[in-house]
Amino acid sequence: MNKTWLKTNIVYTMVNKENGKVTKRSFANLVEDVTDQQVAEFGSILETLASSNYTGAIVDDKTQYLV
Repeated sequence: MNKTWLKTNIVYTMVNKENGKVTKRSFANLVEDVTDQQVAEFGSILETLASSNYTGAIVDDKTQYLV
């Protein structure tokens, strides 16, 4: 059985600094082996651009098993 990578998506959770509102930002078509460091660095960039605090991220890897 062969495992085949299909795609990777990520959802960042951000909290607005002014009103405390929680927002989620989704990104699709990430590279196959995204690292924890890459996820955290991009979260820091989003903090700067959105004036929000980065609180976490969910990485969703889609794979398929072929016989």
